[in-house]
Order: sequence, then C-alpha cells, then structure tokens
Amino acid sequence: MAIEKAPALKDVFPSFIYYVVIVTLTGIPILIAVGYLHFKKSSAYKAEADISFESHPHLKRILQNTENMLPLYLKMSEMMIKMSKNEKLSDKEIEEISLLQNELSQHIEKRLSGKYESNVYGTDNKQ
Repeated sequence: MAIEKAPALKDVFPSFIYYVVIVTLTGIPILIAVGYLHFKKSSAYKAEADISFESHPHLKRILQNTENMLPLYLKMSEMMIKMSKNEKLSDKEIEEISLLQNELSQHIEKRLSGKYESNVYGTDNKQ
C-alpha cells in the first residue's frame, strides 16, 4: 500500500481504518458541497426552477401579492410608530397612504376582472 511506502502518511494514518474514517469524514462533505454548488450554477437548475414556477400558478400569485403588499406594510408600520408616539400624520404621509390604497385597489380590480398578467414578468398580458 501507499501508506507503507511513505513514512509521513504512516504518522497521519496509523492504520487503514483511520484512513477510511478521515477520508470519509472530510471527503463526503466536500463532495456534497461541490456538487451542490455545481447544481446551483448549472443551467439545468435554472430551467427546472422556471418550469416549477410556471407550473404552479399559486406561486406567481403569492409573489405578485407580496410585491404589492410590502410597501403597504412598511407604511402601516411607520404609521403605528407615529401613533404610538402620539404624533399626527402629515399631509404628505396621508397622500402616500392614499396612493398605496389606490395601487392596491387597482391590483384587486385586475385580479377580479381577469386582466392581470399571467406571467409574473408581464410579457403576455390578457386583455
């Protein structure tokens, strides 16, 4: 064996069992990490993710709803902080809230009328 011919290896691996255990404990996690990175960077993963996203319409709807709701949540949290400090909202803040409400109303109208894009990226509109 190679261990017998190299005295330095004999110090690190006194027996074949130690060699197997050390290589297993270090080699397998390294191979898994390299495989995972390769899988994430390959175009097959990207295509699979696109197909999965297109085949589950609920994922598209959740994404669209979340993108519309996040600004509203942010503005509501700002309002709650002001109210907890007993501060009044300025006219500008009230106007911003009104704009957010209008955007949300338009989003709901598109949903109810069926005129919302079937594609998240807006490339094929239903009209």
